[in-house]
Amino acid sequence: MPTNRETFASNNGTASSARTARIVRPSRRTAREARRARTAARRFDSVRGRSVVLIDLENVIGDPWATGPAVVEAYEAVLEAAGHVPGDLVVVAANRWLCAELGTRPHTPAQILTASGPDGADLALIGWVREWDALGRCGRVVVASGDHAFAGVAAEAERRGMAVLVVRGRGAVAGVLRHLPIAGVRIG
Repeated sequence: MPTNRETFASNNGTASSARTARIVRPSRRTAREARRARTAARRFDSVRGRSVVLIDLENVIGDPWATGPAVVEAYEAVLEAAGHVPGDLVVVAANRWLCAELGTRPHTPAQILTASGPDGADLALIGWVREWDALGRCGRVVVASGDHAFAGVAAEAERRGMAVLVVRGRGAVAGVLRHLPIAGVRIG
């Protein structure tokens, strides 16, 4: 079996090219995070029961002024990535313009929270979780946002033995959430 250098050299025709080739391996930390995420993803899929799906629509879409069917398409894509089934608790928070776009078009039912200001949607969703003790009612938690503000909710859910999934759209995922399984949603 040829080594990576031999394969590279035979593909390029020269041995001198092989000396300049570098094989990039993931760092231990990256590999460890990937292993943890795979394990958590298997656990998430194996947990049965009701889910609570928290959607920060503005973060998923990446545009606070989005209009038209793109808003509903992004919302439905999150539900699909979350493995939504009837009976799941779905809560969406966004600015009033996105809420109006979502509220005036046909979509899967959800509770819609209007929020404004910096981290307004994050704070509205976290407040809803605490007010309604949503973590005590469900077996799984889906967070459709990569914001660090949800680290507390994720940690509390894990402490209770619940499975947690992070769904990201156009935004990045905060470092404190990267140990969780992450599902990407293609927007637009």
